[in-house]
Amino acid sequence: MATEKYLHLVFKRLAEGLTTAEAKQLKAWLEASAENQRAAAEIEAIFKASGQDVPPVDIPTELNALKNRLRVEAAPTTEFAVTHRNPKRLWWAAAAALVVLLAAVFVFRQAGTLASEWETVASGPQQNQRVNLPDGSRVWLNSDSEISYVKNVDEQPERQVRLTGEAFFEVAKDPTKPFDVETDGCQVRVLGTSFNVRARASEPTVEVALRTGRVQISTKSEIAELWPGQQAVVAKNTRKMEISTPGDTHIAEWRTSEMTFQNLPLAAVVERLSRRFEQNIVLGNAALSDCRYSGYFPKADLVGILANLEAVFGVNIERKAGSIRLEGGQCPR
Repeated sequence: MATEKYLHLVFKRLAEGLTTAEAKQLKAWLEASAENQRAAAEIEAIFKASGQDVPPVDIPTELNALKNRLRVEAAPTTEFAVTHRNPKRLWWAAAAALVVLLAAVFVFRQAGTLASEWETVASGPQQNQRVNLPDGSRVWLNSDSEISYVKNVDEQPERQVRLTGEAFFEVAKDPTKPFDVETDGCQVRVLGTSFNVRARASEPTVEVALRTGRVQISTKSEIAELWPGQQAVVAKNTRKMEISTPGDTHIAEWRTSEMTFQNLPLAAVVERLSRRFEQNIVLGNAALSDCRYSGYFPKADLVGILANLEAVFGVNIERKAGSIRLEGGQCPR
């Protein structure tokens, strides 16, 4: 595939999303060299600088014009022999020309673009709330979270949302308007599905867990699709992505008043309690990490759950210095 075709895929990924085959092709190309990644980053910079407030670009037409231009510029002359050309320099000329072309298209069409009107909703400490978006989608905000969305979505080519914190989405189906959630670390694109995004500023990762449908997650260097029950964890500093299949039982459980543990390692139980109640809960006895635990609590009460863990594992609950520690104990026989 010619270089400009890959650059076409970079822009298409940002503008409307890729098919599974296209995503694999682009991923392989990005991994092939640092030069490829640099070219893609330049195109993304132009796209983000535009605020994504431009109408859809006719990619095939623009690329064809670029190819014709490059063909003319690359033609041999009496002053420069073909053997003296630097292929790498010509490659970068193509990449740079495409970036300039996209920027020119944006500037040319900016005057006729209707600016996005944004609305922001924030939830306070220990406060969950539901937000109804203009397109019919519904969002449940966890505590200390903030979401911004485009109000005049009918006049825009896509549905845009920005999230800081944690939220569960039920996206209204509309194949003509992709739904994008932007966080610090990755972008999630869907057409109609339900999923949870955790992107708290104080945490080093972004987590996306899918309940129904399919979503596409993209970072600067990776693209992946999730199936129901799968979860992607993206490191904010490296943009590396890890995908696992924990199941959908506990996705967005913060929305309900109950908690269920089904044969989980005690270390995982403690981690979930820490996240649910936003407290520093530590398992002091590492020997208990793999001990299995099951339990159902109609009301997610931390005191009651800790009392049950104390009875089952014989641990001592110690509260000091802003943390809760589970010390001692042993696995049930």
